[in-house]
Amino acid sequence: MSKIVEEKTWLCPAPFEGLTISPTGHITLCCVTPHEQFLGHISQYSSLEKAYNSEPMNLVRQMFTDKKGRNIPQCKVCWDKIDSGEQSYFDELKVKDGNKTRPHFDEDFEKEYKTIRFLEFSTSNICNATCSMCNGMFSSKWLPYEEQAPSWRKGTTHGTDAELYRMTDNDIRKILEVLPTLDELVIKGGEPFADYNNLKILERLNECNSTAKLSITTNFHIIPPKFMDAIIERKKVHNTVFQFIGSIDATGDLYEWIRSTYFLRTVDTMKRLYENTGLKYIISPTISLYNFFNLADIVEYFHDKEYVARIAMKKIVSTPKYCSPMMLPKQIINDTITEFQTKIADKNKNISFLNVDDNSLIGDNYFGTEIYDENKDRIWEWIDYIDSMRYNDLKLLEIVPRFKTLKDELEQYK
Repeated sequence: MSKIVEEKTWLCPAPFEGLTISPTGHITLCCVTPHEQFLGHISQYSSLEKAYNSEPMNLVRQMFTDKKGRNIPQCKVCWDKIDSGEQSYFDELKVKDGNKTRPHFDEDFEKEYKTIRFLEFSTSNICNATCSMCNGMFSSKWLPYEEQAPSWRKGTTHGTDAELYRMTDNDIRKILEVLPTLDELVIKGGEPFADYNNLKILERLNECNSTAKLSITTNFHIIPPKFMDAIIERKKVHNTVFQFIGSIDATGDLYEWIRSTYFLRTVDTMKRLYENTGLKYIISPTISLYNFFNLADIVEYFHDKEYVARIAMKKIVSTPKYCSPMMLPKQIINDTITEFQTKIADKNKNISFLNVDDNSLIGDNYFGTEIYDENKDRIWEWIDYIDSMRYNDLKLLEIVPRFKTLKDELEQYK
């Protein structure tokens, strides 16, 4: 445990331990920082170490040291959450210190030229899914569908401005260079197992760093054989700390409507990886308007599976607004949460509910605001559009009957 992190309660550890690279190649302070802000693109730097020791990064570290973290524009998301009583990423990073994942933090803190110990990245936006609340920035598979999407979506953050992005060989080299000194590596996407640049990185990590913690966020739909071999080697030969986070938002037909990939194939992949490695996973649903009434189904299906370590419901869709449960009236949100908690009351042995009933659904509620008025019709237009994209004629209103009456319910609450 870091004494500095423990004692300096105002200090966010993120800028003192590493960097995050978005699916478009932009270098940011952390996964919460807006992608277009701060350090620019990985291609602008000859090495990640130079980016990490650049003037903007040094200024951020100095501002936190001087207790001026609130003045850092990129950190606004966390400060807003802290001020409203919600759990922020800042809070999560402080708690993380208790897990002893920062063995070099204190010795590095005083060094003028700092070594990257933490790296989170996406090598591309290549993905095998068209999740209903996603877009072309995070999923290459979304790109052709963006062109056919409703006209009001164009030109927005979740619109058609995105394009296929994949790191160049030179940019991958910059990642390979820092692997030997890392304490923790986090691989995201796109879908990590859909881009073979991630295989190069995993194989190199196995060669040069046998102790770094490895975390991979995946939809688990497909893990190609060579990826499976690299994971097996790291687990069986090096036996290092692994964390697999499964983006599993529902079960059965609802999963396939939300995520677009096959549910049973996804489950089979999870089973095969467990059988080969003994690794257990965190099931991490993204809570959207579409699965909000069926969250208990996830618990019912996965709570007693041997390959599941826990279920962590902490991610809530805030944008696009028309996909968010925050479009619902507070009374419906409260009633649904109460019903959910009743259903899973006897199944919380391996379950961690972090943000299901906190301020984020109620405090930032959109219902009755200008945001709601702008997006209320888009809820139904977008559902129709996703319906048109899905195979086997999957229709959300048939899968979740509550949606058949929801439109009238929303009108009654106005």
